[in-house]
Amino acid sequence: MPTGPSLAIRTKVTWPAELDTLLRGVGGQSFRMLFAEGTRLPCVFVHKTRAVRKLRLDTMSGTAQEVDAKTFVDRGLGCELTNLEVSGKRFCSLAFEAFPDDAAMHDAFARTVSAFLDGLQNARLSAAKSMSYSIWLGQFRM
Repeated sequence: MPTGPSLAIRTKVTWPAELDTLLRGVGGQSFRMLFAEGTRLPCVFVHKTRAVRKLRLDTMSGTAQEVDAKTFVDRGLGCELTNLEVSGKRFCSLAFEAFPDDAAMHDAFARTVSAFLDGLQNARLSAAKSMSYSIWLGQFRM
């Protein structure tokens, strides 16, 4: 097993859609109420700029090859570097996502991410401090 940061593979599910499409769908009125003026639900204002890279991983040879983001990859890794402004404060996030989420991907994922992070001398990254975007944003209650 590679040395370096401790890593965890997590599954991520996202349904991108335009807000108008969501609001027209089943339960649209309930969804709209989440963002209604005067609601007691916490809102966080976020502006983000992302850079995304995609790698095809060969788990047999341990090699990784960067591919275009639109290229189909049956086994791979996504890397996302994001500049964030949350409620007027600036942050940066770094995310890695393996697909598919299976046991054969763990070693290839760990090797690739460790190699990617080797140049970060002062970064203290660990699986214990890793969290989803929504959980991290939950720290910024307004």
